[in-house]
Amino acid sequence: MAGSTTGRRLTGFWPMWNAGSAVADRNRGRCGPGGAGRDASALGSPTRRPDKALRPPWLRPYCWQACAPDAGFRQQENGMARWLAAAIAALALTGAITVTAESEARADGLAPAADALNGVLEQFDVDGAVLVRRLSDGAEWSGGGARIDERFVPASTFKIPNSLIILETGIVTDIEADIVAWDGIERRPGWDQDQSLRTAFRRSAVWAYQGWTREIGHTEEQRLVSLFGYGDEHIGSPDEVDVFWLRGPLTITVREQAGFLSRLHARTLPVEATHMETVIGLMEDDRGEGWILRGKTGWANPQGGDLGWYVGWLEAGEETYVFAVNFDMTNPDVQSPQRQEIARAALEAVGAF
Repeated sequence: MAGSTTGRRLTGFWPMWNAGSAVADRNRGRCGPGGAGRDASALGSPTRRPDKALRPPWLRPYCWQACAPDAGFRQQENGMARWLAAAIAALALTGAITVTAESEARADGLAPAADALNGVLEQFDVDGAVLVRRLSDGAEWSGGGARIDERFVPASTFKIPNSLIILETGIVTDIEADIVAWDGIERRPGWDQDQSLRTAFRRSAVWAYQGWTREIGHTEEQRLVSLFGYGDEHIGSPDEVDVFWLRGPLTITVREQAGFLSRLHARTLPVEATHMETVIGLMEDDRGEGWILRGKTGWANPQGGDLGWYVGWLEAGEETYVFAVNFDMTNPDVQSPQRQEIARAALEAVGAF
């Protein structure tokens, strides 16, 4: 593809290759619209120069030489054309004017900008916020205006940092074999059974995480939440240790979610590297040819209204795009799947997929 791309770009320079031939127009004694530029066949002729309007602006100052009947000027202009041809050929060989597949792919998406993703939210007719960050260069796209910096309870998206805390404190050492027994309270399908850390994460079994968090204790939970710099770092009093991420007081913004996930992806959080790898593995949601989607949903109703979250990142080739979405769910039964759908639509809009 690189060869064809280069060829396509060089075609755009073709008028410069012909710019040195002005014999026919010199015989007419002018360069204007009445010259060779009026004849389409002149573009491919070695004896004619394209019309002035077809030449790049930076080449037009040499028109006075091309129009002059003096043979010395003709020789000088032909020499310049040969120099330009050699320079363009050298650029092509070094790849300086080759459009890479990566840059072409990026050109397919929206330019990074605040509110660039407002259209995605409008498409789903929701009141929310979305942010996508490309980790290779820090480029960001967002939608929802000031809401990306408004605070909300993290709900089950907190299972990402809490899984790290559970592993770091040794409450769970094997994500498959260490089982927490179901307490017998019927809640919903998928929850009402024994859970491992893996199944509890994927099924978002709140009761299992509440039990592990009580076992960790308020002091250690607070220490690690603060060490992570997660949200506003405030988990409340000891009697709130198993609800602080569902009802508050812990809150986090869309932008802060992206920041925490960026640090997790970079493996720079202050926990064992193996624990970060384990949690990153738990986060895998979907995969296809050349890409892996990792994330965690959240759903809470701390003030009576339903809030939906989806946060994570997309690994696509050599690029990684961190994302965070939240919105008010006025009809949760219908809108629950839209948490992932909005994120995917945003990733597609920026050219990540």
